Amino acid sequence: MRQRLLLGVLLAIATAAPLAHAETFRTEDPDATKDYLDRLKKGEAAFVAGDMAGAQAGFQDAIKSDPTRALGLYRMGEMQMSQGKHDEALATLNTALGKKAQNLLHGKIMYLIGLVDERAHKLPEAKIAFEKYLEFVQAHADAKGHPTIASQHVRVIERRMKDEVDYGKVKERIIARQKENEAQAAENAKKDTQNK
Repeated sequence: MRQRLLLGVLLAIATAAPLAHAETFRTEDPDATKDYLDRLKKGEAAFVAGDMAGAQAGFQDAIKSDPTRALGLYRMGEMQMSQGKHDEALATLNTALGKKAQNLLHGKIMYLIGLVDERAHKLPEAKIAFEKYLEFVQAHADAKGHPTIASQHVRVIERRMKDEVDYGKVKERIIARQKENEAQAAENAKKDTQNK
């Protein structure tokens, strides 16, 4: 009995997930054709299943079917980021910025660029990306962005950048002390050999 119930729950989740993604696609790109969205769904299903090669093929198929749209590039950038391919993700997402997208999707692309930069430890670039995102969201209410979260990212990045500068000074002092200690040790060793 329990196995049937568990199987029923898993089946319900499995069938609901594609429907949820389809609704998300329609919200992010309401003007996209059914064919384009179907191709994206294949890539998304592969991505969720952990099949990165299948996901890439699905997203590329969607991009090829309509290269003017940003949504396929956005999904490809998400996948690349999840694999730690930060430079590829940034190139893909920056390409997506120049494609057809509603303000909701455009804002998501901008936000993701900030996240990728931050994960790649490109802190000055990440700060700039989040600040651009904040400006965009404030200028476009239909972007439905999250300015509080982006502002938090900016504050954390600023603190990390300051910490790195402060640590740089400490590191210089440590290196200077090590050189002094090594010089003193060499001098002491020299004196020891002369005293014998």
